[in-house]
Amino acid sequence: MKNLFFLILCFVVFTGCSSLDQEIIEDNKWDMAKDDVFQQEEDVELLEGNLRNEVINLRSLWKAFDEARQGHIDPTNNLKNSKYLLELKSFLSKRESLALSDGKLGDLLAQSDYTAVDKTMVAGGEEFHIRVIGYNVNFYEQVMTDIRSVKNKLIFMQCWNEDSFYFQTLSDGDIQYFVDFTPLEINNRLCILITGNACPYGPYPAFVWSWRLEEEGFYPNNVFDSHPYENEEYRLYGDAVFNTSSYQDKWMLHTNGSYLFAEKGKKDDDNRINLMNIECEIDDENKRISFISTDLQGEKTVMWLALVKDRFKVETGK
Repeated sequence: MKNLFFLILCFVVFTGCSSLDQEIIEDNKWDMAKDDVFQQEEDVELLEGNLRNEVINLRSLWKAFDEARQGHIDPTNNLKNSKYLLELKSFLSKRESLALSDGKLGDLLAQSDYTAVDKTMVAGGEEFHIRVIGYNVNFYEQVMTDIRSVKNKLIFMQCWNEDSFYFQTLSDGDIQYFVDFTPLEINNRLCILITGNACPYGPYPAFVWSWRLEEEGFYPNNVFDSHPYENEEYRLYGDAVFNTSSYQDKWMLHTNGSYLFAEKGKKDDDNRINLMNIECEIDDENKRISFISTDLQGEKTVMWLALVKDRFKVETGK
């Protein structure tokens, strides 16, 4: 009897402590969230003049858009036409937005997947500062849980020096998720190679996207060899269309000249072709692009593209 009473007492104490621990964890999460909000508000108050007003306006517009959303409706179309996104683009198109270094604007707007990368490049005898921004708008909608190809990803580019300032929307709500970029000088012009993963299906193909700077701004830059070709190692398609019905047991490169994405298929034990995880890396010193595939066993294979007479072409014999 004493043993039974002791067991019951231990159970009550243990469950009570577990509940208390859970409450403490939840309280800590809530306190941390409140701390983040307070920190954001304090950071906004530290801004000066028009910059502060711009950020406050954007925070207000996002809150209005966020609160008006309906959980059973895909919000991406409404986002494209929202005043929030219009005003965000307007702000980024102004030189004064550069005062918020790197991803600071994302912090101030409480946007968790807002990434900015800054680099510098000398091209045509001029020094340029470049900032590429990847913004993946998180909606957390139940209706979107199982959708891979959610068009909620934006890519912006800012480029400036003492004399000029350029702003370009590269991806205006699509499936391209930005990872990094590399500036190069090609034909005495500034060339930007954007890298990331497209998300039409999984695993996500890796892409590289080329843009060049002209006097009026940035334009798609046809630097990829787009002549269709096939051998035992790879197949090059002269278009950039995502197509799940054409998988092959080899590298598959798709390009329209300025945009190129890579996939690699591999047969499993049941003779089915499955796609592998792909990453893209750029060697700016040697002007080479590499696509790296990784299978479920961790085995890696690489496909290289090298710049030959102003065109990136597949390197053979590697």
